[in-house]
Amino acid sequence: RGPRRRRTRLVTGAAAPADAAPHTNAGEQRQHVDAATLKDWCRTELAAYKVPGRFVFMPIPRTSTGKIQKFLLREQALSHKST
Repeated sequence: RGPRRRRTRLVTGAAAPADAAPHTNAGEQRQHVDAATLKDWCRTELAAYKVPGRFVFMPIPRTSTGKIQKFLLREQALSHKST
């Protein structure tokens, strides 16, 4: 047998722009963040293997009841430019 092939996937984080967010709490200020800020936050809060390698900023597809449509999210993230 030859060497084992390693299957790897690039973890991608999807983030909705603040103006596309479904709602905010009363009095909450919306903040605009960039990929570097999100990555820094993820490094402090998540295990290293869970930190996304790239972030995609786009509206998050949801159903009429507010659930995230993961299959559409995957398709859109794959076709979207990375940041």
